[in-house]
Amino acid sequence: MQRADFVPPPAYGSGMRQSDRGDEKGGVLHVCARGNNRQRIYQSDQDLRTGLALLGQMADRHNIAILAAAFMGNHLHIVADFPGPIEASVTGYLRTHAWKFNRRHSRIGHLFGGPFRSRVCRDAEQVRRFVAYAALNPCKHGIVKDPGAYRWTSHLDVLGDRRPLFPIARDRVLELFAPFDPDPIRGYLSYLAKWPATYDGSFDLKIDEAERVPKSRNAPPMTSVPVRPVVEPTTPTAAPFQSLAEISKSVSLRTGVSLQDIQSPSRLLSAVRARDLLCLAACTHNGHPQIEVARWIEKDPATVWKSIERARRLGLPVIA
Repeated sequence: MQRADFVPPPAYGSGMRQSDRGDEKGGVLHVCARGNNRQRIYQSDQDLRTGLALLGQMADRHNIAILAAAFMGNHLHIVADFPGPIEASVTGYLRTHAWKFNRRHSRIGHLFGGPFRSRVCRDAEQVRRFVAYAALNPCKHGIVKDPGAYRWTSHLDVLGDRRPLFPIARDRVLELFAPFDPDPIRGYLSYLAKWPATYDGSFDLKIDEAERVPKSRNAPPMTSVPVRPVVEPTTPTAAPFQSLAEISKSVSLRTGVSLQDIQSPSRLLSAVRARDLLCLAACTHNGHPQIEVARWIEKDPATVWKSIERARRLGLPVIA
């Protein structure tokens, strides 16, 4: 059995330092590390779970508040409040991950393609943008169309729609979005919806020089990050026409499935098709946010999105 020690052998210390990043005093920073030659740094769920465990150990050992994180195939993003210099904590995290990865997959050599990179956040708005960037990163890379459909970011942990997976300081994250809505979760979701459309290039969120967005204020808005209707409608005209109770009753009458079965975890085909029809009618034709529908049927937002896609693929009729 492998030891769970956080500190790896000294041989993994080379090549991880990068000076003059401006992070010597700590603060809220966005950290990014990429695989060597853009190779994968996570090849299995075990690699991802190990990364989560090490992230929690780093946060506990160094008193770090994790605000957002995203584990992608060949890179990772971490947004965190560091109480002091980040060199020891982040380098130790990456060295340990590389050591365990190499042992698990019987490989040798460098896993990461150089030192990690970091950006200091100068104000709360920059922190919000980095948190949004981490949540939307799977959409940016075309892995999913809905950020809630990707498990390995802290997005669902912020929403509180699953057992905590990433060790984030959820209260601190929600405080950032409280100014946008009395309900900070709604404020967070509305911010995610507006972020791609209002991005004007005035603050470059990207880490890789090869992917930099021009810093001109006349730069076109970022449209490469699609966001599914996982958020509240952004205009007053998008208010729901029917309540979820009314839609559920209509679906029940149309399909013959009881309301109890629709709102239960039943896997009967008739109940699944009824839920698909409910999700399609509620989100697409009545403007209900996916998070609200997910709570109504006691599912997660990713399941709601899958139900909508399945209903469209099967050509299920629209419930007026």
